Amino acid sequence: MNRINIRGQLTNFILYLALQIYIAKPVAFFYDTYFFIYVAFLLMLPLRGNIIILLLVSFLTGFVVDIFYDSLGIHTFASVLMVYSRALLIKRIVPTSSYELNTQPALRIMGFSRFTLFALLLIFIHHTALFLWEVGSLSILFTKIRKVVFSSFITYLAILITQPIFHASRRNRRQ
Repeated sequence: MNRINIRGQLTNFILYLALQIYIAKPVAFFYDTYFFIYVAFLLMLPLRGNIIILLLVSFLTGFVVDIFYDSLGIHTFASVLMVYSRALLIKRIVPTSSYELNTQPALRIMGFSRFTLFALLLIFIHHTALFLWEVGSLSILFTKIRKVVFSSFITYLAILITQPIFHASRRNRRQ
């Protein structure tokens, strides 16, 4: 990555974490549905990036969220698992040979159906790791599954809403 890309990624890191901590953290829909907008930062990492660097970035992202949520590594685990799964998923559904080295998986680049499949699968992996970590018995398993599904959907909607904002600012910086 060149300096401009690193600066842009650092700006996105700060903005997504600020959105997560100051806006998304205090919001709960129907008492058990949450959205984690910081997942969008992990989704938008370059398609063909170095996996070690991407895993370290996901570790740092999850760790910062864990600090503010007092969650003892749950967000770190879910973030690293999501980025590791992302590398495997990219090989399956995204033809990386047709993209430049630093291309980010965005709605306008991938198209609606491919982006939706890509994003929802990764969000579902993240939220499953996040919420099912705390399941202690089968009696609350269905409650947690409902929480995973609804939270995944709300997170996806939040990501769709922020896509034009973050990518419009990036286009304006290049011009």
